[in-house]
Amino acid sequence: ARAGVLLHQIAGLVVTPPPTNAVDLGAMDTSQRVALNITLPWQNTAALQSFLKAAYTPGSPSYHQFMTPGAFRARFAPSAYFVRQAIALLAEIGFTSDYNPETPTFLNVSAPAATIEQTFHIQMHTYMVDGVKHFGPVGMPQVDASLAGLISNVTGFDDFQASHTTPALPDAANATFTGYTPAQLQKAYGADTLLGQNITGTGQSIAFVELANYNPDDVAHYRTQYNLTGGTVTNVPVDGGTKLGAGSIEVELDMEVGFALAPGANQLIYIGPNSTKGLNDIYSQIVNDDKATVVSTSWGLCETQTGSAETQTLDQIFQQGAAEGIAFFAAAGDSGAYDCNSTALAVDSPASDPYVTGVGGTSLKLDPTTGAYSTEQAWSCVTAVCKRNHPEGSGGGGGLSAYFGKPTYQAGLTPPDTTLSARFVPDVSADADPATGYAIYCTVTASGCTAAGNLVVGGTSAAAPLWAAGSALITQYLAQQTPPLTLGNFNPVLYPLESAAATPILHDVPSGSTNLFYHTGPGYDLATGLGTPAFATLAGALANKPVQPPPTSTPTPLPTVASTPNPTSTPAAVPTATPPTTGSPVQLIDNGGFENGLVPWVQSSSGNYYLIDNALPHTGQFSVDLCGYASCTDTIGQQFQVPAQFTALTLNYDWNLVTNKSGSNCSDSLTVAIFAVNADGSLGPRVTQVQHSCNTDATSAFKHTTTNLATALQSFAGQQVVLVFTGQTDNGTNTSRMFIDDVSLLAS
Repeated sequence: ARAGVLLHQIAGLVVTPPPTNAVDLGAMDTSQRVALNITLPWQNTAALQSFLKAAYTPGSPSYHQFMTPGAFRARFAPSAYFVRQAIALLAEIGFTSDYNPETPTFLNVSAPAATIEQTFHIQMHTYMVDGVKHFGPVGMPQVDASLAGLISNVTGFDDFQASHTTPALPDAANATFTGYTPAQLQKAYGADTLLGQNITGTGQSIAFVELANYNPDDVAHYRTQYNLTGGTVTNVPVDGGTKLGAGSIEVELDMEVGFALAPGANQLIYIGPNSTKGLNDIYSQIVNDDKATVVSTSWGLCETQTGSAETQTLDQIFQQGAAEGIAFFAAAGDSGAYDCNSTALAVDSPASDPYVTGVGGTSLKLDPTTGAYSTEQAWSCVTAVCKRNHPEGSGGGGGLSAYFGKPTYQAGLTPPDTTLSARFVPDVSADADPATGYAIYCTVTASGCTAAGNLVVGGTSAAAPLWAAGSALITQYLAQQTPPLTLGNFNPVLYPLESAAATPILHDVPSGSTNLFYHTGPGYDLATGLGTPAFATLAGALANKPVQPPPTSTPTPLPTVASTPNPTSTPAAVPTATPPTTGSPVQLIDNGGFENGLVPWVQSSSGNYYLIDNALPHTGQFSVDLCGYASCTDTIGQQFQVPAQFTALTLNYDWNLVTNKSGSNCSDSLTVAIFAVNADGSLGPRVTQVQHSCNTDATSAFKHTTTNLATALQSFAGQQVVLVFTGQTDNGTNTSRMFIDDVSLLAS
C-alpha cells in the first residue's frame, strides 16, 4: 500500500497570537460555532495576468478597458466544479458552507468548536482582554491529507486585533505647532490649482477601509471649521461593523484629510471588526461593490506577521480591483525601515503588494512668508518619544518586500542602499512627521482624543488618505477630458510617466535624509519612493494637457452641500474579454506542473491520499501520484473555460504507468477525459475521452501525449468543461501507480 502523510501545515499561515495582557479562561464551549473564511483560488490566472498587462500597457487596444465585477467573476471566479467539491468535502466533516458567488474570494464555513478542533488539530480557548471576551486557538492549525490541497489560507480562528495603525502624535517640544490646515495642504501639494478650476472630487467615490467606528459630529465639526462643503458620507457596515474604540482617531483622520483635499467627493466608510477575517471581508466587499474608483487604507501589519498565505489572499483581491480599474493607496507604516518593530528590516502589508500604491512619509516645510511648498525630507525620529512605540524610532515605511518580486513598472530602478531585486516600497510619499503634522478634530476619548477636539497628528496614516483624495481630484479631471480618461491602478501609470517626463511631475525629495536606514537620492529611493504629490502637474501629465492655474482674483467658491441623498454610481459595463485568437497561444490550465500544490486542481481519493508528491516527477519537484493501493479510485481535475473562438486546443501532458501486475488482463487503468459541467457545478456527461491505458501498457519511463481537442470541444465554445485524470485498480495484492506531470492546454 502506498504511504501517505497524515498532517499538513498550511504553508505561510500566521495566526494572530493573544495580546500580552490576555487572560486565558480555558477551553471554549465545544458547542459554540466558529465562522471561518477559506480562500478560494481564481481560475484562468494566466489569462488574468494577460488581461492586466494589456489593460495597463499604453498603446494596447485594451488599455484601460476595465471589467465590471460580473464580467470578472464570470471569467476568473473559482469554478463551480471546484466550489461544489469543496462544499461536499467539508460537509462530510461537519461544516456548514455559505458560498456567495457575488463575493467569490471566500467560502464562508462554520462549525462547532469541537469540529474546528478535530479538523485543524488545535484547541480553541476563550480569553479576556480589557474586560471583553475573545477567542483564539492553542497550537498551529494543521489539516489531514484530504484537505491539504483545498486550503491555502483560512481565517477566523481568532477575533484578536490583527491590523494596527496609530496616528503619530507630536513631541511635546513642538506643542506650539497647531498643524497644517486644509488650505495649507492644498497649496503645498498643488490641489489648490485643481480646486480653483472647480475640480473638487464631485462625482468621485473614495472607499475607506476602517476597523473602528467614528463620531460623525467630529467630522462635521471639522468640515464646518474649515468651510469644506460638498460631498457625502455613507457608512457600509461589514460583518456587523464595530464600535468606537482606540482606532476611532484613525477613521476620523482618514475622513478629515479626505475632505481637506477633495471636499466634493463621496466617502464610503467600510467599517468591520479588527480581525483578519473582518479585514479580508472589507476588501472583498469593496471590489465586488465596485462603487469607488479610489480606496485608502491606513491599517496594516508587517509582512512577516501577516504571513505569505494572507498576503496572497489580499493580492488576489487587489488583482480583481486592478482589473476593475480601482486605485488602492496604503500607508507604508510609521516604523521606518523596521516595520515589525524589531531590529530586522521589514515592510508593511498591504503597502508591499504590487497592485497597491504604498505611501511613505516625509517632513514637510512651508515657506514662512508665502505658505508655499518649500522643502521635504524623509521622516525619521529617534527621540525617546519616537521610540515609545517603535524601538528603532519613528519614520516613513520603506524597504524590500520579503514576499513579492520586483514588478515590471519598477524594472531598471537602482535605489540607494540595495542591489537586491524585490518589490520596492514605498511608491510615493507625503507629509507624515507629527512635528509637521495635520490639524484634525477628534473627541473620542477611547482613542486618546480630548474634549477640546483639536489635535495635531502625523503618520503615513495621514499620507495615504491625502494621496487617495488627491487622486479623486485627478480622476474627476481626467473624466472631463475629450475623450474621457481613467486612472485605474496607479503604479503602472505613474512610474513610466515620471520616467519619461521632461520636467518633474512630483516633488523629488533631495539627498541627505533617511527613513532610519534607507537614504533619499535623486529619483526613486526606498525612503520616499518617487516623491511627493504635485497634484495639478500630475493631472496635466496624465491628460497630456497642463492644468491652468486659477485666476489671481477671488477664487471660485466650492460647491455647497447637496440636498439630495447620496447617489450611487453605476459603473459602465465593458465587454467580457476573451482569449486572443491570434499571436501567442493562451494557456488554459493553471499549475500544470503541480509545483504550487493542488490549487486549483480538485482531487478525490478513495484512500484519502494527497495526490501530489515528489515520488516520481517528470520535471520539477512534484507530480500527480494516482493509486498504488488496492481497490483505488483516485481522480484529479481542473475546470477551464473553452475560448469563444479558436483554431486549435492543444492538450499536452506526460504520464507514466508503473505496475506490479503480470498477465494480459486490463485490471488497473489510467483514463484521461473531458467532462461537461452541470448547472449546479457537478460533473456532467463525458464530452470526449483522450486516453485509456491499462496495466498492460505499463511504461519504464514517462511518455508524452499531445492531442488537438478543437473538434471535440467546438460545440462547447465559451462554456466551462473539466479535464479529469482518473486512476483505478482492482482488489488484488499486486497493484499499479499512475503519474501525471507537465499538463498544458494551449488555445490558438
